[in-house]
Formats: sequence, structure tokens, C-alpha cells
Amino acid sequence: MRAKSPEKRSRQKPVRQPTYRVESDRNPETTPQYFQISVNVLEARKLVWISPHSYNSYVIVVLGKKKHRTSIRRNMEEPYYREYFTFELYVSIRDIQRSSIWLAVMEPRCCAPPRLMGEVSIDLGAIWSQPRELF
Repeated sequence: MRAKSPEKRSRQKPVRQPTYRVESDRNPETTPQYFQISVNVLEARKLVWISPHSYNSYVIVVLGKKKHRTSIRRNMEEPYYREYFTFELYVSIRDIQRSSIWLAVMEPRCCAPPRLMGEVSIDLGAIWSQPRELF
């Protein structure tokens, strides 16, 4: 293999040194960070029961691909759960503000899939704008 002539070597692009980002140049909204999102499920009110003899229910809490579920409360028309869940995420602030938490009250049934009794979706961007990020 032949070496390049001095004229061709001078026409080559100069090699650039890699530039390193300084810590202050990072945008905190797009940099992934560790977050803990806590959900405290207290109680369910004003549920419409089909069968007055079976007041059984539980709550499902979903954030992204992660899912938690309370234990089943039996024979309670307005059940109280008092359960606490923590979601640990490694995402950017911008991704958190775009996501939402979905809660659903379900009625378990013996030989059929559970029945959805009520649901709510809470936007985390609205919570983030609150004082101390609490809702």
C-alpha cells in the first residue's frame, strides 16, 4: 500500500478534538434523573353497586408500565384502603410532566373478569405546577 503524497495529506480535514460538556451546560429539564412518585390511596366514595350483597373492591394504580394494586376490601359500601405506593423512575422532568397516573376501582367477580366501577387519570404536569408538587 502506498503512502499519500504530502500535497494530499495537507488537503485532508483536520481532526477535531472532542469537546466535553461542562456541568452547567446541561438542561435540567431534559437530563434524566431519579424520581420517586408516591401515591396514597385512601378511600372510594359514591360507588354504584350492581349487586347489593357483594360490596367487594380494589384499586389499581398505573404509571407508565408500572402497576400496583391494593388488597380487596370486602363487604364495604364505601371502602377505605389506606395503602401507600411508590413509583421509582429514571426520566427527565419533561417526561414526568407529560405523563399521568391512572387509578381504577375494580369489583372482582367469581367467574368473570373484574368490572370497572370508576376511574380517574391525574396529569403529573398539573401536580408539578402546584406548590411543593403536592396534590
